[in-house]
Amino acid sequence: MTPNKMVFGCEIILPMQAVARRLKCSDGEVEFEEHFTTLQTKLHQIHEVARKNLKVAVSHQKKY
Repeated sequence: MTPNKMVFGCEIILPMQAVARRLKCSDGEVEFEEHFTTLQTKLHQIHEVARKNLKVAVSHQKKY
């Protein structure tokens, strides 16, 4: 999981990907509300995973 995925909900598009038309963020044409709810759900899931990972890291660091 990258910081861009955590903040923006998708990976960055590198110039070579743009040229090759491999856009990972693009889901085609969707309605704004549908895109917003999908993005919001993705971000909540990603942040939940990040919180769990941080809790594990903190408990691991307390041992030392």
